[in-house]
Amino acid sequence: NTHRGAIFMVGLLCAAAGALARDGQPLQPAAVRATLCQRWGAALAARAQQAPTLPGGVVARKLGLRGASHEAAAGFPVLFDTAVPALAAAQARGVAPRLARLDTLFHVMAALDDSNLALRGGLAGLRHAQSAARAFIAAGGAAQPDALHVAAGIGRDFVARRLSPGGAADTVAAACWLQRLGAV
Repeated sequence: NTHRGAIFMVGLLCAAAGALARDGQPLQPAAVRATLCQRWGAALAARAQQAPTLPGGVVARKLGLRGASHEAAAGFPVLFDTAVPALAAAQARGVAPRLARLDTLFHVMAALDDSNLALRGGLAGLRHAQSAARAFIAAGGAAQPDALHVAAGIGRDFVARRLSPGGAADTVAAACWLQRLGAV
């Protein structure tokens, strides 16, 4: 499963960005998202209706969560409505790039139905991770003086519980890719 979600997400974003570049259009987040939905939305929606075969999709369906296929069919709302704005906002506040990505990770963890967390820890594990992420953000996020120490403590807790926010990490990677593309 190593970054399968990132490959899926960034692959779709690359296709949309390529279509925009071919047409001489600017590579802005809204345009990338609109192109993705316009060109492949119907196919992605059909795919989301199929019975999942991969572990993350199976657990997402079982628990009534929105898995990767549903996120894609909806135009990756957590990526475009949470991750991209969180990354831009952290950077606009002058947060160092590494800490801006950390802040973005916690914003995504708070919002995403991360099937990797659900697969490893069930619904309780997913909700625990989301609660920890919301608490980190409420305490000031990456801008708090001891942010790295606090995040490391959350990381140790996740390791003890066998939780891995892989879907959130994939989403942050996609947001960073959009930024490098010049779209953020």
